[in-house]
Amino acid sequence: MMPIVIVDDSGEDAALARRVLEQCKILNPVQILKSGADCISYFKSSSHETGTLPCLVLLDLVMSPISGVDVLRYLSHLPASKDSIIVMLSGIQDFNIVRE
Repeated sequence: MMPIVIVDDSGEDAALARRVLEQCKILNPVQILKSGADCISYFKSSSHETGTLPCLVLLDLVMSPISGVDVLRYLSHLPASKDSIIVMLSGIQDFNIVRE
């Protein structure tokens, strides 16, 4: 079964996303990554070593130093990511932060 990856630098937000998946009775294994760098490393190693890529990536928009947008740019050039659905999310309420 293909994994679901949650990428979020907030442990609380990642745990909430995991709980939602569990409540929806999603049976796929869930991998939580704490940074954009971890996500990039995950895709590099998964595509070359195991061949098991996630079916879904829930990607936080605002992370530092590598933002969700930076991760998305990287993954858009990685052929192995083409079969993964990537959904960008954010818990921020001030969208001026995103525009900076």
